Amino acid sequence: MRAADHPRHADRMQSLRAYDILDTPPEAEFDDIAQLASSICDVPISLISFLDSDRNWFKAEVGTGLQEAPRDTAFCAHGILETEFVEINDTLKDPRTADNPLTLGDPHFRFYAGAQLVGPDGLPLGMLCVFDNKPRHLTDQQRLAMQVLARMVMKQLDLRRALRIQDTLRKEVDHRVKNSLQSVSSLIRLQAHASAAPEVRAALDTVHTRIETVAALHHALYRTDAGDSIPLDRYLDRIAQLIGDGLPDKIRLDATFDPVIVDSSVAAATATILNEFATNSAKHAFDDGRNGHLEFRGNRASDGTYHLILSDDGVGMSDAGGANTGLGHLIIDASIQQIDGRIIPDAGDGPGHRLHLAFAPADPGDV
Repeated sequence: MRAADHPRHADRMQSLRAYDILDTPPEAEFDDIAQLASSICDVPISLISFLDSDRNWFKAEVGTGLQEAPRDTAFCAHGILETEFVEINDTLKDPRTADNPLTLGDPHFRFYAGAQLVGPDGLPLGMLCVFDNKPRHLTDQQRLAMQVLARMVMKQLDLRRALRIQDTLRKEVDHRVKNSLQSVSSLIRLQAHASAAPEVRAALDTVHTRIETVAALHHALYRTDAGDSIPLDRYLDRIAQLIGDGLPDKIRLDATFDPVIVDSSVAAATATILNEFATNSAKHAFDDGRNGHLEFRGNRASDGTYHLILSDDGVGMSDAGGANTGLGHLIIDASIQQIDGRIIPDAGDGPGHRLHLAFAPADPGDV
């Protein structure tokens, strides 16, 4: 006999659709559970099935080679109408299955048992079920194991659903943050262009660059699937490009960085150091209008430490007025402390100012 629809068919279908599991490819986690059910119950066939409107779809199967079957012949359509566990010891003697084509003909199912896959709203989505070609009875231990395995299936589904929801929320937050940063950056840039006071324009340009630095960090976090892990070389390449675009035409910036993985706090601190060094150099080292050159290098040492070497070919620190005592210098010092860095005395080979610092990435083994 054909099983009736579940009394809450519409609600059940909505709950099933929310898991987005139908027609997904096979996965080892579910295949293993199906295989374990078959082994524990000592039967040739097992299924992790989800009952759709017109079909019984199999997330995992042992012994059938099928991905789905018509709903009209689905034993699981009866299973979802019962209690959380159903056992039909002889399908020829049970009115629900006695006239089923799968009982009367190939593959001649004579035994069926299933544990419901129950969603958080209490509605059955499908069954973890086993079949045999001869009548039989499960032991209490086998029934208990089937119910435990069914709960394991739902734990997997619930975890994946939670991660999917979390990812959707993260993308929405990322989108809003990105738009907000773009709006603030555009507003500051317009205010800088509209200001007649050079000192106001300079201050707003500095703020604009810092906001763009934060936006670049946000972009790096958004583009990676590694959580809080940032490829520092790619991130600082982007920061160097932003800094270079904001420098006077007569000042050239070259940058090269060895690859290393750091967390977002280290990435933000190193970007701040680059930005403040460039700002100080542009303001103090080349204030006579001369042509200038900035060079940023990041080197990975054999002991795992990372070395940032920042230099300019300007007038040098001793002739640069308040460059070593101003706000920019304090920001650099604070940023170095944030990454537990140390300054390495390094006068360099040529004129100008040079900052050489070293720090240990969070995981020196990652590249």
